[in-house]
Amino acid sequence: MKHFVRTAIGAGAVLSLSVALAACSTGDQATSASGSAATGSSDCGSLKTVAPRDADGALDSLSDASKALYNGYPYDIYPSKWADWKPKGPGPYTVGVVFGPLRNAHQQEIYDTLVEDLKASPLVGNVVASTTTSDDASAQIQQYQSVVQQGADIMIYQPVAADAFVAAVDEAAAAGVPSVTAQARVDTPNAINVNPNQYTIAGESISQVLTEMGGKGTILGVHGVPAFSADVTSFDVLKDAISACPDVKLVGEVTGNFDSSAAKSEVLSFLSTYTGDVDGVFQTALMAPGIISAFEESGLPVPPVTDIAAQEGSLGYWINHSDSYQGVGIGQGAAATGNAVAEVALGVLAGGGVKVSDVVLNLPLITDDNLADWADPSWDLSTVGTAPGPDDAPLVTDEYLGEIFNSPIA
Repeated sequence: MKHFVRTAIGAGAVLSLSVALAACSTGDQATSASGSAATGSSDCGSLKTVAPRDADGALDSLSDASKALYNGYPYDIYPSKWADWKPKGPGPYTVGVVFGPLRNAHQQEIYDTLVEDLKASPLVGNVVASTTTSDDASAQIQQYQSVVQQGADIMIYQPVAADAFVAAVDEAAAAGVPSVTAQARVDTPNAINVNPNQYTIAGESISQVLTEMGGKGTILGVHGVPAFSADVTSFDVLKDAISACPDVKLVGEVTGNFDSSAAKSEVLSFLSTYTGDVDGVFQTALMAPGIISAFEESGLPVPPVTDIAAQEGSLGYWINHSDSYQGVGIGQGAAATGNAVAEVALGVLAGGGVKVSDVVLNLPLITDDNLADWADPSWDLSTVGTAPGPDDAPLVTDEYLGEIFNSPIA
């Protein structure tokens, strides 16, 4: 089976398909719908296997490998309302895109790649695309509703406040318009959420840091935006992991707004008044280079820093200081993310019939063992950008898409 984007724009335009499922490293997937902890160690530095919240059995038809992607997934999973949906008429179709603020290069590249993939597809005749400039949910909902009213056949949106969008998504669904959520999660069976699993990416990265710390010491937490659902879930996972480690303490929390420079400033401020050691740092995403720079400028040893949506600057530092620094990363190339969102949306638009409400991105763990596949020694802390990763590391695989769609395009 070929990917939907590949069908639309040619085999050379998307990532190839051989990456292993990173979540499988967390242990056997539980099948209970209760959401309670299943098998797995609660010892310091290990990640529990937790059954997904799948009361209606939406995941029952998936393979064990695909179910493993949903380990600990912190939201309710529903059978999709779009399993039998087909667009009206023969096409080409109109796609609406309403994205959040383009605060950084990572976000800009996701947006640009998504729009480029859509415009290149023969399924698409028109892309009505816009972004917001603030976190004003009311204004963004008005944008979204305006594009629906202009005749969009499908919507792709990145909500600045997910809960606020439930009514708008339900209203669009009543009009026969499906909505694909990019890198966020809206809690309605009418949404098609394309989203990383914050439980596994936060859990795997902090488990690795705790192991590198030997299960004892102090951790500094660096928030992205504390109100964002991804940030809330990530810090819940962090604090749960620390609770299993009696000799580990969270000594401070600062906010970097998903911006490396802002994170550097906040960490420098923290280090200027904190007199103890910092043995590890957990950050939500995108801010590792600034955090490492703060320790360097303070003349302090650089502790392991989680590098979620691993950045070129921090990976460059790691590969060039491997004798004194050991990090941990979660790979999420921006272009690969844009490809994945486009691929799911085009599959829906092609009438493939998505079976589940939540499509989970497969984000690989970066350790010393595969660092050379992700890092370039020419990068340093001044290098800006999200590491693209190897060309054979897509965020949704053919096998997974074949299971979550009823009839994907060949």
